[in-house]
Amino acid sequence: MHVIFNVASVIVAVILFSDMTIWNPTFMDQLVQAGLVTPGDEAYETVKSIWDRSRDGLIYIIVVITLIDTVSVVMKWFRGKEGNTALTK
Repeated sequence: MHVIFNVASVIVAVILFSDMTIWNPTFMDQLVQAGLVTPGDEAYETVKSIWDRSRDGLIYIIVVITLIDTVSVVMKWFRGKEGNTALTK
């Protein structure tokens, strides 16, 4: 059941984070209006690059953590199953 939940949560995360309306589409404009960055500056381009790549990075992090968790659960399940088989012999 845990593995099914992990697969479902990754699918939902990918769907959610693939939708650009979830992410603040006016984030860079708001930074400019707040006076934190100026369009054309190196700082602006750096923040824009980080903002654009953060979505993909977050998806990868979620997938990696979920894969590690799933492998851990499957290994525990097999170990438990082997232990139960040894007890019944």
